[in-house]
Amino acid sequence: MTRTGVVRMVAGREIRQRARTRAFRISTAVLFVAALAGVGVPHLIGHSTTTYRIGLAGAVPSGTVPSLDGAARAMGARVKVTNLASASRARLGVGAGSLDVALVDGSRLITQKSSSSAATQLVDRAVATARLAGRLAAAGAPPPEVASLISPRPLPVRVLEPPAPSTNANRSLALAGGILLYLMLLSYGMATSYGVLEEKTNRLADVLLSMVRPAQLLAGKILGIGVIGVIQVLVLAVPAGALALALGSLHVPAGTPLTFLAVLAWFLLGYGLYSCAFAALASVVGRQEDLASALTPLSFLLLGGYGLAFNAAFGNADGMLATVTSFIPPFAPMVMVVRAAVGHLAPWEVPLSMALVALSTVALVVAGGRIYSGAILRTGAKVKLREAYRSGTTESRPLSQDEPVPA
Repeated sequence: MTRTGVVRMVAGREIRQRARTRAFRISTAVLFVAALAGVGVPHLIGHSTTTYRIGLAGAVPSGTVPSLDGAARAMGARVKVTNLASASRARLGVGAGSLDVALVDGSRLITQKSSSSAATQLVDRAVATARLAGRLAAAGAPPPEVASLISPRPLPVRVLEPPAPSTNANRSLALAGGILLYLMLLSYGMATSYGVLEEKTNRLADVLLSMVRPAQLLAGKILGIGVIGVIQVLVLAVPAGALALALGSLHVPAGTPLTFLAVLAWFLLGYGLYSCAFAALASVVGRQEDLASALTPLSFLLLGGYGLAFNAAFGNADGMLATVTSFIPPFAPMVMVVRAAVGHLAPWEVPLSMALVALSTVALVVAGGRIYSGAILRTGAKVKLREAYRSGTTESRPLSQDEPVPA
């Protein structure tokens, strides 16, 4: 069997083994329901529309109420108009909180606190519009002409310079991609480490390493868990996104498809890099209680990458810090996603960064496989990385006849 075939065989075993577990099925089902509920429940509840409570006292300009309705619709709000007998009633209503603002005699406003609130601005615009419409009608303008003068069509706009890519929408989208990458790399990297430690404690690695090379076993395990991770993410993201689009509750920015593809590509590269490191560190641990402390350096590296991505999203995406760290393999996946969305990249930057991460991953697979083989069969106390690397091998190790074969 070829080396690629061995890796595929190990990956297939990992996929089948994990997909059949009850924990995987339950967690996927719970996350699936939670994702759909997160999209559907807010839509069922509905987004509350702001309603401004406006009181009218005394003589007001003709057409004030229709002008209030039109101004509120332009703001995506509604108005509730209450006719009051006197100015004192208007003051009482505003003071008691039953009214947001009151218009008295069409010439003055009463409000509780701010004189420039959205409600006062709405009434002010509506009164000005009603007065202008009344003057135009008094001057003999026909109603259609009055309407066109009051609400003219917007002029066509020709943009000479396109907006910069570092808009708020792109920044938020880029940061969301960085956060998603951080969570995915941490979650599935931890899954790899727990899988390695599980095989070490139940001595299954003895049998596996007697048949395949350590690097092949490590690569197959990483590939299998990575495929499971991608499938799980797609099972959650695709139905939730489709439901959001169908309900009209998701407005997709123009750069979303490219950002999604970039996140997926960088996840594959970053996962390959980090999962090798997670697996190598997990193999030197003798007990599950020691796993968290052994993985602390990697967790801080990931957290540092998230911090750098945040800085690139809301700082200077083309600055020295963001530019340099986007070519450092542990930080590149998260930082480069953000820079691609909000920065100005040269055509060679992304391919070079990806090549550096890919080469680092290949080197780490070989080194991690050697550490893996040197530590995976040694139970008990924690093994030092240097000692595991020196005692490791890149070849398969024949199973001794007196070693028990795990069930």
